[in-house]
This record gives sequence, C-alpha cells and structure tokens, in this order.
Amino acid sequence: MTIGSIASPVLAATNLTAPASCAPGGAPEQADVVSLTARHEPVEASQDKPSCEAMTTRDWKWGFKGHSMINSEAARELPEAMPQFFRNAGPSLAALASQPDRWKFRSLPLLSSVNRPDHWINSELLGERALPADRYQYLGMIVNDNLAQPNKAPGSVGFLPYQMAEMFEKLQAEMALYRREMHDNGSNTPLTRQLEQNIIYTAGILGHYVGDACQPLHVSVHGDGWDTTVEPNDEGFDTERGIHTRFESYFVNSAVNFDALQKKMQPARALEGQSMDLALNFINESRSHVRTLYRMDRDGKIDPRNPSQEGVDFTVDRMASGAQRLRDLWYTAWVRSERLAAEAQEPEWITADGDDGYNMSGYGI
Repeated sequence: MTIGSIASPVLAATNLTAPASCAPGGAPEQADVVSLTARHEPVEASQDKPSCEAMTTRDWKWGFKGHSMINSEAARELPEAMPQFFRNAGPSLAALASQPDRWKFRSLPLLSSVNRPDHWINSELLGERALPADRYQYLGMIVNDNLAQPNKAPGSVGFLPYQMAEMFEKLQAEMALYRREMHDNGSNTPLTRQLEQNIIYTAGILGHYVGDACQPLHVSVHGDGWDTTVEPNDEGFDTERGIHTRFESYFVNSAVNFDALQKKMQPARALEGQSMDLALNFINESRSHVRTLYRMDRDGKIDPRNPSQEGVDFTVDRMASGAQRLRDLWYTAWVRSERLAAEAQEPEWITADGDDGYNMSGYGI
C-alpha cells in the first residue's frame, strides 16, 4: 500500500528540503545541515537491514520533518486570547523546532555534554523512584544510587522531563515580563519587541523537547535496539541499532502528512498541575508505547518502503500527541503568565552607598 505525503510549508519556509520517501533504489535527499541529533552515532550500512537504512551516515532522527510538523501543527489555530505576534509566528516556531539538534557540534564538547542528555530519559533505569524537584537533586540521586549503566556517565540516564519543565517555566517567565512591559510602557519599546522574540524562541525550543518526549524511543533505555542487559527480550525484538532512525526519520518522511495530523488535533486548553508533573505524565504515557513500537518493527509494519496503515496511524497518533501537548503548554503558559506578571520586576541597582551592582539580597548576599 502506498501512502502519499505532502510538502510541508514549514520546510519550504526554512529553505531546507525534507528527505524524499525511502524507496528501493533511491536515496533520501539531504539538507545542507548535517544532523547530529541522536544519542547514538549515525546508523552504519548493514547487510541485515533494509537498504534504505544504509543509504547515508547522516541521519535525521525524529527528523527535521517530524519536529517541524509538530511545532507547525501546534501553532495552527491558536486561541485568540494569545497575543497576535505569537499567533503570527508559526513559521518561526516551526523553524526553531530542530534548533537544539543543530547545537550538536562535536568540536564543542562542553555544549554537547549539557545539551545531549536533555533529549532523552532512560526511564527503566530509575525503577519506581519518585524524581526529585530539580535536576541537580536528580543527578545526585543517580550518583548515590548508582543508576547509570556500566561505563556510562551519570548524565547518560537523561534529563528530558527536567528540560521540558524548565523550558515551560521559562516561557511563563518571558510571557509575564512581556505582559508587565506592555502594561507599563506599551508595545513600541525596544524591550517589548525583544520580549516578543524571546517568547517565540523559548516556545519553539520547548517544542523540540515535547517532540522528543512523544517519541517512545526517547523515553526508554531501549532507544535504539532492545537492551537485554536491562530487560529480557521475551518477544523477539530487534537488538541491533537502527530502529530509531527507521521509525522517526525514514518512516515519517515516507508515510506521514499534515492532513492526517490535523485531523487528530483539538482546540488548546489550559492544563492543571505542576510543571514537572505535566512533563512526567506526558513522558509516562509515551513510554507505554515502547513495546507496541517494537512489535510493529518486528512485524514489518513500520517499513518505510511499504508503510502499513497500522504503522501510519500509530506514528500520526504519537506526533499528534506531541503537537497537542505543545499547543496546550503554550496556551497554559500564557494563561499562567497573567498572575506572574505582578511578580515581574526589573533588577534593582544598589545606589545608596555609591556602589554599582545588582541587589542580591534575595540570594543571601
């Protein structure tokens, strides 16, 4: 069965070309940007895998197309209660969807060490532990309980829920500052215009991590091949690397289109709950689909050369869950920012004794 795909207006707007459908005898087109997005190195050629996997050593992961579609769909038909500049920002929000993946320069090791683990969480390694309130306590728990796999750094367990929650709160802060500046000085100040850009940027980056979280392989230790050192392989799943790219890049590029995604979307709603709870609940729901995805891979239902309707429906559901959650988070941040705006303050300067510097009294200084 052939399931067509349509061109993405987002891809056109960003002057990049999505990979063509993976088909026998043909290779996907490559953008001018090398993707280093995965927690694993690019998939190498293998005689045991479908030929499309061996086409390139530059892989797309939850590829450019998938991330862009999620941000783009989230930005469509936002509530009128949200500011006009944000409702007009769809192309920018979509263009930012893969920005955290573009930061993965091998020659910038410090950036890489803090950026890469934000894209996943190996949930099975945590057992039934309740996660601490912030990422530093969480890292301490990983070290103290020796949760990382042998010969891997503590950060390899992953920080995705923290990154989601932190970016969501940062978006609330930027929106609150915008509301305060609009109230005090109007829409025409340099700060107001900059805050608008800050909001768009933060919202777009948040979208990347929500997009990662809706992909089951980003929230499991079985992120690219079933890890038998953690759980037994009692269903005959693939233990070799390749499923990650096969699913979120080649299959998405081959089989998913905007029409199918749009049919799954609902109007934005304000969410209830703390930031970490919202992130964890979403990640836990995504994790519940890990075995389903491995079964479909085992049974050939996410073969990009011959997409099954079951595979397409599953993939669209996952992407729609990300786009819907992102739309809801953006709207929730805007709603919550109204209350936060009363707290928004400019840094105070210490001038009584003639010293210049910020008032650090709130930090015990």
